[in-house]
Amino acid sequence: MREYYLDNSSTTKIDEVVLEEMVNVYKNEYGNPSSLHSLGLRTEKIINNSKTIIAEFIGSDRGEIFFTGGGTESNNIVISSALKSAKNNDNIVISKFEHPSVYESAFQLINKDVEVRIVEIDRNGYIDEDDFSSKIDENTILISMMLVNNELGTIQNIEKLCRKAKAINKDVLFHSDAVQAFGKIKINVKTLGIDYMTFSSHKISGPQGVGGLYIKKSSKIIPLMYGGKQEKAIRPGTENVAGIAGFGKATEIIASDFNEYVRILRDIKSDFVCEFGKSIKNIKINSSDKGAPHIFNVSVFGIRAEILLHYLEMKKIFISTGTTCSSKAKKENRVLSAIGLTDDEIQSTIRISFGINNNIEDNKYLINEFINIIDEIRKIMK
Repeated sequence: MREYYLDNSSTTKIDEVVLEEMVNVYKNEYGNPSSLHSLGLRTEKIINNSKTIIAEFIGSDRGEIFFTGGGTESNNIVISSALKSAKNNDNIVISKFEHPSVYESAFQLINKDVEVRIVEIDRNGYIDEDDFSSKIDENTILISMMLVNNELGTIQNIEKLCRKAKAINKDVLFHSDAVQAFGKIKINVKTLGIDYMTFSSHKISGPQGVGGLYIKKSSKIIPLMYGGKQEKAIRPGTENVAGIAGFGKATEIIASDFNEYVRILRDIKSDFVCEFGKSIKNIKINSSDKGAPHIFNVSVFGIRAEILLHYLEMKKIFISTGTTCSSKAKKENRVLSAIGLTDDEIQSTIRISFGINNNIEDNKYLINEFINIIDEIRKIMK
């Protein structure tokens, strides 16, 4: 039976060209990038080539790109650095929408003399700008705001928020988690005005276990780990050369025809959402039509999301009940609560996310399967 993978926000299937690139590195380019001999110099060149590709894609300089083990690690590096450098009565500002690797690390790493200030979200999924401004003062050392929310697909106006923040405190550092934005919307870090940005390989048909971190040249960072000079000592340890090569190749593929890539995603999603909304009753669509081109979040009333997920799985249709990083933890959903969903609505919420391996021709079949399964479950639940 054919598989229909609709969980691309969690991770994507690796591109065959990317895999070939990685296999070539594993077979032929096995030198340590820190070694001075020719094999080491060749692998160092591979790393620098991937940095160049990514830098051009986001409008930065190559020297501002650093590779890590993933988006979670990149986020932790930034939060940890700010808190290590904090003085008494300093504060950091984050939103209720942040990924757990920002939100939870802020509270795990915090000391009693540094305050974490939480910015409210409106019911449409956007930062409350008045509340945002009120949270910033001369003692704010870091602001972290997600560019595209991983559950709803909401696109925040980071350029505007960064400008507002630096008008209040010119020395504040601004970080944006762009893991769901990278490869889905146009990004220019210079235009955004940010100091740090996080991104990840496995969201764009690259390999898992490779992340990226943009650090503006004028912005300092304190490492999370110690013990080596790799990545300018920001991320010590022998680099994952094959993974980095794959990340560069995946970025190169998307960058080669980025507008067409995004158009395909948006067309698939728009068609699916339109048919879903017309065909299935008693639902609440939580994603904005102005959001990211790949994420669709909806509450299907009267059905627990986990039950719907497993029924669909029997038909080889794979979706998510929300953030994969925390979906197995029985906790309150902070993001969905922030936009005013009730507990019952949250329990019935699913996330469908599209990728380049999906196509618009499959939507009719998928919608019919959703209709049949939802009708079946609702009859049972009566």
